[in-house]
Amino acid sequence: MRNRIKTTTVAAAILSAIFAVAACQPKDTPQVAKRKANAKLVSEIASHPKEDAAIARLSPVHFGTGSDVLYGSDGAMTDNIEWLNKNSRAVIVLEGHCDERGGDTYNMELGDRRARAVKTGLIKKGIEADRLIMVVSYGERMPIDARHTPKAWDMNRRVEFIVR
Repeated sequence: MRNRIKTTTVAAAILSAIFAVAACQPKDTPQVAKRKANAKLVSEIASHPKEDAAIARLSPVHFGTGSDVLYGSDGAMTDNIEWLNKNSRAVIVLEGHCDERGGDTYNMELGDRRARAVKTGLIKKGIEADRLIMVVSYGERMPIDARHTPKAWDMNRRVEFIVR
């Protein structure tokens, strides 16, 4: 009888310790939560077919180093607005990208700011906000040009227009 009580007491102590440790697991920080949400959106986008931007005739908008500022004379932005106005039923996803320089977190945030800057610019030019269904950042994870040169970095700092 004593062994049974001892075994039950030990088992209860072990289970209590396990539950106590599980309850003390750290909560996600806002940055981790944002990263997880972004990863979920990326997987959702990847699971749906997308129209090739070349077929849709939409060009990426490029940015300066470390910048999320849109230039008013950007021909790609002007051409894309013209295409979107002619194709009023088209819905797009804006994908922000960076070059390989800078840390992962910085580049993910910069890519997000770039995509949001393009979204804001499109809305200011009359494109309905509900047509811009999502902005997503890939940071430096999807380079157009994988070389480690200034020309490659220029090409990789961009926002892509993906037609859905």
